Amino acid sequence: TTERVAHHYGAAALLLREVGTVEGIPADLSGRALRMLEQAADRARSAELWPSASRLFEHALAVLPPDALDETRWRLLLGHAMALAEQRELAAARADVDSVLADEPDARTTARARTVLAHLDQMAGDSAGAIEHAEAALAASRAVGDEQGAADALRARGVTFMFDGNLDAADRDFTDALQAFRECGDRRGEAWALQNLASIAFFRSDSDKADDRLERSAAVFRELGDYGGLNWCEGVRAWVRFTQGRLDEAEALAVEQLPETDATGNRWVGAILTLLLTNLALWRGESQRAVVHAEETLARFQAIADPWGVSQAQGSVVRALVCLGRVGDALDLLDAPTRDDRGPLGRLLRAQVLGHLGSPEALPAALHVGGLDEGSNRELGAAVHLVLGLALLQAGRVDEAVAEIEVARLDRGTPG
Repeated sequence: TTERVAHHYGAAALLLREVGTVEGIPADLSGRALRMLEQAADRARSAELWPSASRLFEHALAVLPPDALDETRWRLLLGHAMALAEQRELAAARADVDSVLADEPDARTTARARTVLAHLDQMAGDSAGAIEHAEAALAASRAVGDEQGAADALRARGVTFMFDGNLDAADRDFTDALQAFRECGDRRGEAWALQNLASIAFFRSDSDKADDRLERSAAVFRELGDYGGLNWCEGVRAWVRFTQGRLDEAEALAVEQLPETDATGNRWVGAILTLLLTNLALWRGESQRAVVHAEETLARFQAIADPWGVSQAQGSVVRALVCLGRVGDALDLLDAPTRDDRGPLGRLLRAQVLGHLGSPEALPAALHVGGLDEGSNRELGAAVHLVLGLALLQAGRVDEAVAEIEVARLDRGTPG
């Protein structure tokens, strides 16, 4: 394979560096090895085989001659950083980017480095930092005429908005990025923008639009041989099937894709698929199985230090424990001082749990959720109105309950 040949060339180049000139060995062996290693790394990156990509970029950096151009080293470092980031090795990835920026590179390279920092900050839960880096990268890329770099920065900002629940802003960024990728002929960027737009449609409960976008995105990924991209598409498709009530199909897709996440090094998709298995078990009333899946999901998200994922997983553990009848354990976890989400989303979860239990405390809890930006996330807004509506119904305030549930229905786009 290309990777194996590149590896042998790299090993030979490193050995030659130690022993010096050897008769019969090409003088430009290091240069040949570098070209082969970077080519193999780029192929692994294109297929989103992140463990292979990170190894190959690291090997290329090791054989880099002392007199190599700065631009070559920067390119390899940023490639290595993204491969590490996709495996959620954020500290090592940030060290690579910091090494590039310490050299005060040209404006185009600086912009691309800040786009990587935007991704790293978003993964670490620092939304403000991510948006700051993405906007700086966007402005700088446009200033130097780097349209592909600008599209990448738009996507980075859009992903941050999406996980913050600001779906309208995310939609605009992904739509603009899609157009920009098409204009500069970046097929992979086009596929990713379509996948992101499919995720927006999913969050808005528009399964038909999500399906259409996923199909178009997957077709491009398939054409490019991008297995990681396909893995993401099938993962989102599994969630769409769940929301459509096609539970067996959702489970089959999740179980099929989980082993693929190990091959591609995509630990986040693995975690989100086990979260889906948790929800499937809860929906089917398989409480013990739900607890097992929920605890595995929490462990997966904690291993990659993903704040959004940890919050989602902790909520699933709480719900699973309640369904199993371990109410005390669930409430202890909900109130634990070490819980990662004790803000508005935590208050929403508490109101949902108390409503599930039929507790008289459900209504006060629902009335004091507060602090959620419902306008930018219809699904979140629907959840807030639904939990309040059900609490009002339990309290016998039927007219008010019906009004809140109707708002929730409209937010979710659910037929009457």
